[in-house]
Amino acid sequence: PHLAARSTFVEHSGITQPAPAPRFSATPGSVHRGPAQPGADTAEVAADWGVPGLAEGLTKEENR
Repeated sequence: PHLAARSTFVEHSGITQPAPAPRFSATPGSVHRGPAQPGADTAEVAADWGVPGLAEGLTKEENR
């Protein structure tokens, strides 16, 4: 009841997730889109970190 009263979690696109924090009355935060799908940004992050093999390894496992 306490977390619900404080709006600690929000639902967006059918997914319950933590609300933006901290929350200030003068500048309220909001959720503009749902969370990314698992692995959606793996290739971009791997390239940014300089480990392109990370994305290649995940792609091979997904194709099994």
